[in-house]
Amino acid sequence: MRKVILSQVCDISSGGTPSRNNPEFFRGEIPWAKISDIENSDNGFVYETEEKISDEGLKNIRGRLFPKGTLLFSMYGSIGKVAFAGRDLSTNQAILGIRRKPNEEIDLSYLKCWFESNKQKLINKGQGVALKNLSATIVKNLEVELPPLDDQKRIAHLLGKVEGLIAQRKQHLQQLDDLLKSVFLEMFGPKAPGYDDWPQVEIKDLAAKHKGAMRTGPFGSNLLHSEFTTEGDVAVIGIDNAVQNRFAWGERRFITNEKYKELQNYRIYPGDVIVSIMGTIGRSAVIPDHIPLAINTKHLAAITLNRDIAHPIFLSYSIHSSPFILNQFRSKNRGAIMSGLNLGLIKETKLKRPPIELQNHFAAIHTKTDEVKASYQQSLACLENLYGALSQNAFKGELDLSRISLTGDK
Repeated sequence: MRKVILSQVCDISSGGTPSRNNPEFFRGEIPWAKISDIENSDNGFVYETEEKISDEGLKNIRGRLFPKGTLLFSMYGSIGKVAFAGRDLSTNQAILGIRRKPNEEIDLSYLKCWFESNKQKLINKGQGVALKNLSATIVKNLEVELPPLDDQKRIAHLLGKVEGLIAQRKQHLQQLDDLLKSVFLEMFGPKAPGYDDWPQVEIKDLAAKHKGAMRTGPFGSNLLHSEFTTEGDVAVIGIDNAVQNRFAWGERRFITNEKYKELQNYRIYPGDVIVSIMGTIGRSAVIPDHIPLAINTKHLAAITLNRDIAHPIFLSYSIHSSPFILNQFRSKNRGAIMSGLNLGLIKETKLKRPPIELQNHFAAIHTKTDEVKASYQQSLACLENLYGALSQNAFKGELDLSRISLTGDK
């Protein structure tokens, strides 16, 4: 396996942006790709773009048109995102077009896999503090491992198969999310049978009747970051535990039993609904049955429900996915999603209260869907690990490629 400087085997150039001062430049039919178009590519190919430019706009960027099959590489923000041009197209200056030089033995599908497998290395080469960027010079001077051309094609074929399975698993996960949302709207949306007869209540009406059933975590000097430990007696639950709209352990934080004695009023219980009220507001999850002794931070509101009239899964899903509730959050927060709510606003948020039997039925569907998702997520993790191991060995020349067909699917 030889190593080459990328610019020795590929022609590499960037796109450009026509002047925004001339609207006519953006009233044409020539696809003009941005990084978002690469991120939203169709199975690794860019066919359509959000914006298009005119012939005059193309002239304004000195005719920078990349032919179909060009490998597109993002230099800014999402460093190392790659896709092929599915048709002749232009791009902005944040994207490089990479083409094989005549008579050079490099397979662009192999190069795409190389970029994807070396993404962290590329990010580390990025410049800037808040937003990492690469320069064309850095990309042109990358050292790439090149096996013989047939082996490049075999590697690309093999990794492409695994990539396809990964994409399929991600699609299945998205389909499950879409299905659950559809079921929720069908059961509880404005067109649901009986919707008009259900009482409209505020979230506070669903809470248990005891004092502190709705609460936020300790503020100010009551709980300092310096008092958190990585091991301890009492867990501390924060935004990261609800940010995916399901409970998940993120960074583990603890306090001592002595500190907990001061903060017992902030304890959370199995079945509590937690809601993020700072940062990205309105994320919600249900505290699982197996939760250890724990409190919540000031960034969360916790709700202990009256289980005779409200199921935690129904309320939590309503908070993060009901258009009616989300619109109220935006209105109360003046349209922002990165500011903050307060407990009073959550208490006053309105929703329809369907019969508890209907809520229980949705909760059963939600639980079953989560079980299937967990299986898919485990499969996805295995596939991603397999891709990492295969690519690492392939680019070191340590992978047996003799049984990989160039033409078939074996």
